[in-house]
Order: sequence, then C-alpha cells, then structure tokens
Amino acid sequence: EIFISITDKGPGFEVTQVRNPTECENIERNGGRGVFLVQHLMDDLQYLDSGTKVEMRKTVKKQS
Repeated sequence: EIFISITDKGPGFEVTQVRNPTECENIERNGGRGVFLVQHLMDDLQYLDSGTKVEMRKTVKKQS
C-alpha cells in the first residue's frame, strides 16, 4: 500500500466545486484535471482542512 499526504499553505478549495474536465462545456477550461486524475487513480482520497491537505492511498498488488 502506498500512502501520500500533501499539505499546502494556500487558501484551499472546495473539491465539490471543481468541474469535471471531461464534460463538453469544460474541455477547454483550465483547472480540474489533476483532481480528476487523482480521483480515478487512487483507491482512497480525502480532502481535509478546507482543501489544504490531501491524503490518498493506493493498493499495489505484487507481481507473480
């Protein structure tokens, strides 16, 4: 298992306000792609402290 915790000193953000970058009206807009990728790549993702901290987990299977 991989655990990553990222803390930022910026103003934070509300993740529910991030637009889906794959929707037609958002294709050419800036922003939201990183959130989209992390949501689809990680097994567990939590936004904490008003969006200034992100904790994520990924389970990695051993190769035979």
